[in-house]
Amino acid sequence: MGTDVTIPCSFTVNAPPINQRQVAIFWYFQGKEVLRFQSGVTVPADPRMSYTGRAQEGAANLIISNVTIIDGGIYKCSVLYASERGEKEVRLDIQAPPQITITDKLVLEDKERVLQSSVSGFYPVDIDIKWFRDGETLNNVIVEKPQRLPDGTYSVTSSVTVTPTEKDRRRTFSCRVQHESLAQPLQEDFTLVYGALPTVQITSQTFKLNVEQDLVCSASGYYPESIAVKWFLNGTLVESTKTQRINSSAVESVYRFLPTNENWGMEITCEVEHETLSSPRAERLLVTGPDLKAAYRTHTISAAVFLACGLAAVIIVVLLIKHKRTRLPKVRHITRSGGGFFSLDVHHFYPEDITVSWAVIQPPSSLQPHPIDSTNVRHQNQDGTFNATSTSESLRGVIREDEPYIVTAEVKHNKLKRPVQREWDSDDKENKVVFNEGKPS
Repeated sequence: MGTDVTIPCSFTVNAPPINQRQVAIFWYFQGKEVLRFQSGVTVPADPRMSYTGRAQEGAANLIISNVTIIDGGIYKCSVLYASERGEKEVRLDIQAPPQITITDKLVLEDKERVLQSSVSGFYPVDIDIKWFRDGETLNNVIVEKPQRLPDGTYSVTSSVTVTPTEKDRRRTFSCRVQHESLAQPLQEDFTLVYGALPTVQITSQTFKLNVEQDLVCSASGYYPESIAVKWFLNGTLVESTKTQRINSSAVESVYRFLPTNENWGMEITCEVEHETLSSPRAERLLVTGPDLKAAYRTHTISAAVFLACGLAAVIIVVLLIKHKRTRLPKVRHITRSGGGFFSLDVHHFYPEDITVSWAVIQPPSSLQPHPIDSTNVRHQNQDGTFNATSTSESLRGVIREDEPYIVTAEVKHNKLKRPVQREWDSDDKENKVVFNEGKPS
């Protein structure tokens, strides 16, 4: 794929020399005429196709520049000389060699982890993928169904499950690919990146009614450096917070909070997202205190009796709601990685069945989104819920990179009342600042 190819065709006549004015040459592809040479004039159906122009020497070769996958197939050379015609067929096979990208090599020592690679740009579809550790074959390898790319080539995601130890820090891991386009197997060697889980803690003072204070959420001891901290008040995201980096493995996020009668009893949550976590780590704080309780001492005895009688029912309802919420899909934001791929994480949902549909809109004002194929990888958590990562096919060749476009992902799950949609806008400056090759900067 991408090279220039000459498809040979030669002819002879019974009474040489050949009179070029009596020669007519026709080339057909899959039964359709793609080039003709007649009366000294070449007429191609595609500007990439040309004729050598040496009919007087018995040459009728067809030249195709920058061949693509769809150029493969049966060609027929037909030569008309005077009143006689001769024809021959020839098959053109196109190959494209694969490329390997290791997309996930972050691990935790003595913790089961999935290493992942993307093999793309190959044709034909048949391919063999193996994983090695210091040359020793690894088991537990999964190869997803290959996906067709816009240029006709294929891509496939492969993963292997490992439990890395201290010794594995000095070992070489490899993903090896065998394909008929390769003279020898293609191999990508790498070493594991050992991560560290963050420790999360909320620091606060005793809550006092209508007295503002700074709540501090600290995350420390983690690796890699990229991390995100969010605050929630009773499940609603709080926008007015400030986060500062202390060092390469510590950050502090400050939430200036004013306790009132209205938010007494509510729950404040600090949620930390990090590459080493399969789901966000959360620390919770209940808004309560002596001064706030005093505001409610005017409650009547009848109200107290009512609350006592209903306490059991409330506890059951709250537990049911919390149980249900833990299984509601948490849909993250779309991230962009190298090679024109996009991904979306959905955490802590149950049951397992979930659908993520991708589309691209270009220009953004268009009313006809173009669907994108995708690959979904699911993992089960210890509490029985599931996490999923949906990765779109590459947009290379699908969109015009120099023009604005929008990528959308729609999540459907039977626990959601309505589908949840996320968007990635190529004109959004925050996208360009926050993301670097698909990882938060």
